Amino acid sequence: MGVVQWRWGPRPRIEASGQRTTRVKDIKDLLSGASSGDMWTSQSVLDIDMPNGVLPPTSGGDERTEVPSLPGTTSTRVQVEQEVGQQTQLSRATFVVPNGWFGLDGGRVCDALSREVFWRGRTTCTGAGWVVTLDRVGAMSGDQGFQALKDEQGFQFTHVGEIRRADGSLFESADVFGVLERVRIGLDLALGRRVTCALPVGYVADKPVWARWRTTLLHPYRHVGQVLDDTVADAQIASIVSLMLEATSDAVALTALKAAVGYYTSANNDVTTDLSVSLPVSGLQLMAYYHFVSSNAATYSRSQWRTATPKTSDEIGLLLDDLKVDRAIPAHFQNLMAARASMSAPKQSGDALSTIIEMRNVVTHPTRDLPAETYNPYMWFEASTLARYWLCLSVLKEIGYAGPLAKIHQKGPRWTGQIVNPPWAPSPSP
Repeated sequence: MGVVQWRWGPRPRIEASGQRTTRVKDIKDLLSGASSGDMWTSQSVLDIDMPNGVLPPTSGGDERTEVPSLPGTTSTRVQVEQEVGQQTQLSRATFVVPNGWFGLDGGRVCDALSREVFWRGRTTCTGAGWVVTLDRVGAMSGDQGFQALKDEQGFQFTHVGEIRRADGSLFESADVFGVLERVRIGLDLALGRRVTCALPVGYVADKPVWARWRTTLLHPYRHVGQVLDDTVADAQIASIVSLMLEATSDAVALTALKAAVGYYTSANNDVTTDLSVSLPVSGLQLMAYYHFVSSNAATYSRSQWRTATPKTSDEIGLLLDDLKVDRAIPAHFQNLMAARASMSAPKQSGDALSTIIEMRNVVTHPTRDLPAETYNPYMWFEASTLARYWLCLSVLKEIGYAGPLAKIHQKGPRWTGQIVNPPWAPSPSP
């Protein structure tokens, strides 16, 4: 007997505790495994009793509730990944999203116990034959819960989700993994940090018959993205996730966009200011090659690409031109201008791209004559915020997004409701 529960932390995980009688075979297996010399070991496996093929009910309480201690010797496994139950003929699957987003424009969600109580928190995404519904949970129906989560940079389930086939047909557990990965990439792009679609449960009609538990990487809740505005956040999420589902139905696109979004979220969260310039530049190179050489709409062969873009600045420059990005350093980015002024004379008239590339080269190819300390943290941050924004824009355009974006990079503080169109999209009519 035992208990399986979700545990928070920088690396959220499934924790299993239980008790069983030790057998002679267990001791022999342990000794045999210890002496095998194999660097790889199998994941821990849990025996789950599923009467009539239905998953046992959850406690329904707080996931942080402590499990009563069990008598006898205990053994702790730091990672448990397990799939149980029926893997085929599923009609729908549910999941949960930690550290999601707050929006004011979602559809109505009713309280399951009091139908007269509702809040605006539903987001519906459709793409590649799937319908994904994301509902903000009641405890996060106002912005107070998100503010508290932000203050502590914590972890909490904020949304529950469901996926179905648009035509009502049945599917398999492998389909669930694929769809949720693509939903996760879309959410990562919109939020600017790593989230996940956790604890999927598959259903046949209303019976839960399948589940998968696994560990995952998750960033704390904080505002690091460059896309969402509270007044239109749910519509933005719906559009971005829908487009990402469509775009990543192609395997090559999935590989490229997954990596590019990984560069973006890592640069936002995981590295120091100098590397937060280097990472998005690498991501921009990736997106340039994918857009012009590998995508279905490619315009260059590999040999033509090498000839046309001998330098990193040439590759990214073509991409920024396609995005219709203004490459000038914003007038109020005084630190980035100071960084450019400290460079050699031929480079002091360069645009934002050439300045960022030169700074990135200091990190990528350090020398005694030009160490990374040449530039202060304010210079690195202003270079980084432009490079990360360009990378975000490149992925948004690649999937076909033309909706509103939060207005950023202006001189004064940003207020909720300040939105702009992407540079490649036509300006709204006055």
